[in-house]
Amino acid sequence: EREQANAVSGTGATILPAVDDQCLILAREWQRMCSEPWTLANACLRVNEAIERVGFDVVRSELDGLRQKKKRPSRLAILDVLDDLQPLVPLGDDSSQWPQACDEDAPEAWREICRVISKREVSGCRNPGAWLSKINVSLQGDTLFLSANSRCARDTARNHLFAEILHQAGRRGLIVQGLSGG
Repeated sequence: EREQANAVSGTGATILPAVDDQCLILAREWQRMCSEPWTLANACLRVNEAIERVGFDVVRSELDGLRQKKKRPSRLAILDVLDDLQPLVPLGDDSSQWPQACDEDAPEAWREICRVISKREVSGCRNPGAWLSKINVSLQGDTLFLSANSRCARDTARNHLFAEILHQAGRRGLIVQGLSGG
């Protein structure tokens, strides 16, 4: 309260965003976690944005996870953590996810693989379904031939999705033949 009163009365003052007591307490905890000086106003703003996006419990849980590492991250690292918190999208009926995960004309086995992978959290890949939709697939016998026109899609698939694609294909008795351009 003293910080907010001082900020409001001074020239060029920063007014804290409207937050309830719980959000203010949580923002203060994030501020204290930071290894560098971080204003309460900025902490409130960033924590409140994360709470609005994913909910109070998720933001609290992420803070608890950082505490268990027993290392105080930098302000930029904390901002990255808060920005990376994304709401879980309810999947509902699987058919509603089809167009996002892959082409309706793709082989049935590939559509199943896309459906499974798009529901998973893949390290380094926020929305696997969006990237899978950029991959063109043909099936010849028991081999899936993958290609992508976009270099970014190829890199994301190779570096983040390929192991999961191989695993899911193997479970279905399929072989994956690389990932070519075009």
